[in-house]
Amino acid sequence: MANLTTAISVQIDSEDKEKITPILQKLGISMSGLINMTIKQVIMREAVPFALEIPKKEDDLLKYFTKEELEELLD
Repeated sequence: MANLTTAISVQIDSEDKEKITPILQKLGISMSGLINMTIKQVIMREAVPFALEIPKKEDDLLKYFTKEELEELLD
């Protein structure tokens, strides 16, 4: 059977994209490649391939989320 592909659209924060792009370039990995590798790992492990943890300090959370986003998550 032919190897079929499908396109997906992912929206990310523009600042996050600016931060990750040079890191991926240094690693020689495209954004699409990273997403595909992550998906393959989830399939193989049947789990997310990294720890999903909430930092203990609110200050740490505010590095990654706005106050509005945190309030929405808590609702």
